[in-house]
Amino acid sequence: MDIRSFRPADLHPTHGYSHAISVSGGRLVMLSGQVAFDKDRLLVGEGDFAAQARQAFENISVALAAAGTGFDSVVRLDYYVTRFDDPERNALVAVRDEFVTGPHPPVNTLQCVSSLGGDGLMIEIVATAVADA
Repeated sequence: MDIRSFRPADLHPTHGYSHAISVSGGRLVMLSGQVAFDKDRLLVGEGDFAAQARQAFENISVALAAAGTGFDSVVRLDYYVTRFDDPERNALVAVRDEFVTGPHPPVNTLQCVSSLGGDGLMIEIVATAVADA
């Protein structure tokens, strides 16, 4: 499998994500949106954006492991948040950087939405990975 990330000089600089990624070989792993529920479907971090982001990323890690891969194979992250001012932005970047550490940071999209699929949820993250075949 070959993953290549692109940060064209004619686009703005990035930190922690790529403008484009190409992949050849491997198998596609698509995850459902992950939120701040623990394994018993209890909300982790009520009112705490950073705690909720961390739980969502930990849930992604568990799902990736179940598919036989890890964060180094993630090529796309889509974020849905209910609020995104400086405190949330800083928290998301800090937590993301704990998990996304490889040489090819994924492409990503962030959308601010009015609500998510459960009371008290502040963030949902969808991941797509390409793992070894």
